[in-house]
Amino acid sequence: MDSEAQYCSIVTTGIGGTSMILGGEVDAVLGAKPDNPNDAIPWVELKTAQQPATQKDDVKYERKLLKFWAQSFLLGVPKIVVGFRSPDGHLLKLVEHETQKIPSVVKRQGQGTWDGNTCINFAAAMLEFIKDTVKGGGVWRIQRRQKDGFIEAF
Repeated sequence: MDSEAQYCSIVTTGIGGTSMILGGEVDAVLGAKPDNPNDAIPWVELKTAQQPATQKDDVKYERKLLKFWAQSFLLGVPKIVVGFRSPDGHLLKLVEHETQKIPSVVKRQGQGTWDGNTCINFAAAMLEFIKDTVKGGGVWRIQRRQKDGFIEAF
C-alpha cells in the first residue's frame, strides 16, 4: 500500500467578482468516480470531533462545522462524515452531513455562531481587498490584529 497516495480535488470557482482555481486533498470517494468527466465526483471528507455533552461543547462543534463546511464547500465535496469520539478517543457514532445544508442546519438548529452568507460575503470582500491592494511583486503580509476591527496589508 502506498502511504502517499491521495485524492485531490481541483476546481474552478468564483466568489463575488473573483475567479479562482483551487486544489486540495480529499479523503475519499463514495463509490466509483463517474465515467463522464463533466459529472460531479462523489467526494467524501472524513472528520472527527469530541461528542458534545454541554452547550459549550455544542458551540465548539458548531465552530468546527464552519471549518468543515468551508473546506468542503470550496472544493466541491458534497458529503462530510463526522466520527464522534469519547474523551478517551473511542468512536461513539458517525454523522453524515450534506455540505450544502450545513449553514441552514446551523441557522435552524444550532447556537447561531456563524452564517454561511456572511462568510461568503466576507470572503468576496476580502478577495476584492487583496486584488485592489496587492500590486506588483514582492512578499505581502495580510494581518488582522486580535481585537482590532480592521485588516491591513503591507
